[in-house]
Amino acid sequence: MTKTEMVSVMAAREGVTQASVGRIINHALDLIVGALCEDGRVELGGFGVFRVVTRRACSRPNPQDRTKIVHTPERNTVKFRPSLKLKAVVQ
Repeated sequence: MTKTEMVSVMAAREGVTQASVGRIINHALDLIVGALCEDGRVELGGFGVFRVVTRRACSRPNPQDRTKIVHTPERNTVKFRPSLKLKAVVQ
C-alpha cells in the first residue's frame, strides 16, 4: 500500500477530504522524523519501535570487481522492531 492509497482509504472510511487526511499523515510522519533526530527512538504502542543505530565503518570488496576494496564510512540508519501484537497478526 502506498501513502496515496492509504490517504484514499482513510478519507473514505472517515468521510473527510483526502487533503485533510494527507496533511494529518504528513504531520505524523514529520513528528516521527523529528523525534528520531532528537531522541533517537519512537515507540508506537501495538505497532513497534523505530530507533536510530550507528553502522560502523567497514571495508569490503566491490561486488562487481572483487579486486577493488570499497570503504564505507560510519553512518546512522533507522531500525524497526515490530511489536508482539503486529508479529502475531502478520504471521
